[in-house]
Amino acid sequence: MGNLNDKRRTIMEAALRVIANKGFHGATTSKIAKLAGVAEGTIYNYFENKEDLIISLFEETWRKLTERAETRISNLEHPNDKLEAIFDEVMGLFEKNPHLIEVFLIEIKPGSLFYEKKVQSLLSFLDLIEGIIREGQSLRIYKRDLDPKATRMVIFGAAQGIIHGAFLEGAESFSLKAAKETLKRILKSGLMEEIQSGL
Repeated sequence: MGNLNDKRRTIMEAALRVIANKGFHGATTSKIAKLAGVAEGTIYNYFENKEDLIISLFEETWRKLTERAETRISNLEHPNDKLEAIFDEVMGLFEKNPHLIEVFLIEIKPGSLFYEKKVQSLLSFLDLIEGIIREGQSLRIYKRDLDPKATRMVIFGAAQGIIHGAFLEGAESFSLKAAKETLKRILKSGLMEEIQSGL
């Protein structure tokens, strides 16, 4: 079982690198197979086609990220601490895997097949953020007139923008740390009730 999972992971990692380099349409299963060190037909033992391969990568990445975030916030009490921990997980993921930026934010665009599939793990990640917002509202920490579903998308979109900026401008001219701190300050003024302080 372990060998099967290892080979599947190797294929997915190869697909990520090829798509980041060639673009989705330029990435063929033969190129992916060559980089993965497997026969092209082997890919179809694990995935229906190239689209299924990338959707699986998308699904698995967000599932693992959500699991890590849930574990990390399980012992935290304040909603602000939970949001900050989630931001750290997201930033860390893309810092360690720059190819994900190219594929997830450049190749996989809203309105594409991948969004039409409504990847469940991404929805679960968004639900996690929404739950924290609702918790903050119930504790009278966050403004209760904010729509939690709309707010979660604003937060998610801001995080995407930060990661996108890091890709476009390069690590030398764009500080993820500074961007994250700026986002925290923006959230503080937008989410928090005026009597609260500190994100």
